Amino acid sequence: NRQSPGRQEAARGSREAAGGSREAARLRPSEEPTSRQVPASKVAIMEASFSLSPTCGVEGGSLLTPFIVGGQEATPHSFPWMAALVIDSAWFCSGSLISSSHILTAAHCLEGASYYDILLGGHNISASREAGRLEVTSYRATTHPHWNPVTLAGDLAVIELPSAVVFGPSIRPICLPAQGSALVPKDPVWMAGWGRFSDSVTGVSPLLR
Repeated sequence: NRQSPGRQEAARGSREAAGGSREAARLRPSEEPTSRQVPASKVAIMEASFSLSPTCGVEGGSLLTPFIVGGQEATPHSFPWMAALVIDSAWFCSGSLISSSHILTAAHCLEGASYYDILLGGHNISASREAGRLEVTSYRATTHPHWNPVTLAGDLAVIELPSAVVFGPSIRPICLPAQGSALVPKDPVWMAGWGRFSDSVTGVSPLLR
């Protein structure tokens, strides 16, 4: 669930994926916000247009846990695809960089939104600045054609960056699975983000975990 960044803290979105904080930019009246759905027939064309790095992804750590909440502080830039998203200066969610100009996130994070302030290459997102960090604003997003806010089916969305980013040690796309592949029960997966590290706390971790 997306949450409000109260007390200079931002909270998790993308199905409890991640959380953090930073001061968000204001909407510039000269910009035309764009949020849309596309027909299913065009999804394959969009997927084919993503130009992925041949060196996508890096190993992030070795912690094994059956839970999403918790974790440990990540080594800085060990998950270089992580994106912190401040939506309409009010809600915080996270996403994954999947190409030089696209971020995958949850559709429920962007519902009704006009613009998206994006932080890439960050570790301590409560800091005013970090080496290798990039901050941009996007006004373009596409939600899954089968997104249903009642059942949460198709809870996927793609944000289009205003220009392509240059990959480096702190910014790199995540590896996407091959078309037709699927996870099976007990498959290990990586979870990363700035979310709450305990169910007993109301704030979030400013450090990537």
